[in-house]
Amino acid sequence: MRRIVREIREAAEKQLEPERDRGREEAAHKAVLARQEKLAEEMRALEAARATEQRRAAELMTVQREGRAAVARGAAVLPGLGEQLRDPRELRRAFLLREVLGAPVALR
Repeated sequence: MRRIVREIREAAEKQLEPERDRGREEAAHKAVLARQEKLAEEMRALEAARATEQRRAAELMTVQREGRAAVARGAAVLPGLGEQLRDPRELRRAFLLREVLGAPVALR
């Protein structure tokens, strides 16, 4: 009698094992899908940040090109600037204006 009960239990456990394995596989599959979704969201955020930084870099390059062009135009407009700066008073004035109007010391 005990042997029959034991055989019935073993048979029942064998039938339950595939169901347990399927449940584990489904849980593992759900975990993988959740991780992939999280990674996809992170990729979208990083891609958006990269696009923003590229636009910002392009804007800075445009500003830099415009600044260089303005400096080149300014040098052409003021050809006598070198002669003016040979005067010590004008040179002091130029340094003072640069200190007042230029970038703060902390940003240099």
